[in-house]
Amino acid sequence: MHRSVVLFACANSILLAGCGDIHPACETSQARSALMQAIGARAVANKAIHIEHISTLRTNYVTGEVLCAATVVTTDIFANKEKSTIGFNVQYDGQNQLHVSVYGAN
Repeated sequence: MHRSVVLFACANSILLAGCGDIHPACETSQARSALMQAIGARAVANKAIHIEHISTLRTNYVTGEVLCAATVVTTDIFANKEKSTIGFNVQYDGQNQLHVSVYGAN
C-alpha cells in the first residue's frame, strides 16, 4: 500500500512540473516587474511600495491564462502602511513570450 502511494505522488509531481512549462506562474520576475511599473505609475511621491503576497486565483487550461492577485503595501515617510489588492493576468503568446495584464486595484 505504501509503495503505491509514493509512486502515485511521484507521478503527480512529474505531471504538475510539466504543466508549469505550459502555464506561467503569477510569481515570475517579469510579472513582478510589470506590477511594479503599473503601481509606480500611480504612486504618490514619498511612498515606498512593495509586493507582499502574490497568489494564483484561477488557471484556464484551455487558453493558458492565469488569473492572479497581489497584496501591495505602500509606506509613507511617517511609516504609515496601507495595503491594497491588485489583480492581473499572465499568459504566454504564440511566440512563448510572457504577457502580463494589470487590470485593477482596490
